[in-house]
Amino acid sequence: MPKRQRTETSQIELQEFSGFKILPVMVGSSGNRHYLYIRQHVMRTPTKGLEPDRTLFVLNLPVDTTDSHLEELFRPAHGITRVLYQDILVEQQHQSTSVPSPLRRLLHSGSAAHVVFESADDLASILTMTDSHRSWKPSKKSKAELEPLGFARYLHKYDVCRPTDMWAQVEKCYTKFDTHEYERERDVKDKAEQMDDDGFTVVVRKRAPLAVEQTEAALPKKKKSELKDFYRFQFREKKQTELQDLRKKFEEDKEKIAKLKQARKFKPY
Repeated sequence: MPKRQRTETSQIELQEFSGFKILPVMVGSSGNRHYLYIRQHVMRTPTKGLEPDRTLFVLNLPVDTTDSHLEELFRPAHGITRVLYQDILVEQQHQSTSVPSPLRRLLHSGSAAHVVFESADDLASILTMTDSHRSWKPSKKSKAELEPLGFARYLHKYDVCRPTDMWAQVEKCYTKFDTHEYERERDVKDKAEQMDDDGFTVVVRKRAPLAVEQTEAALPKKKKSELKDFYRFQFREKKQTELQDLRKKFEEDKEKIAKLKQARKFKPY
């Protein structure tokens, strides 16, 4: 007789490893399994905003993690108040000013985060989750708002870094600069014509105009430096040519002195 199939599925608790609970998720369309490690946040010194009874520590996050992914993953909880990513905190400590990036932020492999829930019951419900099929995806509300990844990410970066109205922005900057220079010259001229109470004209120091950058055509062209005596045979040939020139000049000087002696015009002293 064939075996009777089970109609009820048993609830399997999450496996534990070194104090962490292993939470498997399915990543991508191919369904690759990725493991998250979660536990209740424990700290030696109290930190404001990270209450241990409401904070979950998550390790080994995927690089494309967003708040929307964590909200979708922890749907049994009523709500997440804040998420603090470890990589972002480290960047803020090293950078005094944060420059806005046109692209969606990606985490490093194996990153961690602190997820703060609204109540302690929410954290307890997450820690008692069972091992079931969970997909790693953002919530439906923010899925359309997320920027693309892969090759589409770099296409988006190309479009953001090269706006269509670039020339209009350049013309706007030039107009603003010309207006500023005109107002500055107008103020200098007004001060030069202004007289004090005693009838003297105030002397105003005029600033030299900004130097115009020279074009490449106006600058003297540098000659290409040639390597001389780079090879050993070139050095030997040069020495031989110099010796021949010295001998030739010596012979010419000897003939010249002989002619002067014959003409009795040679006076060495």
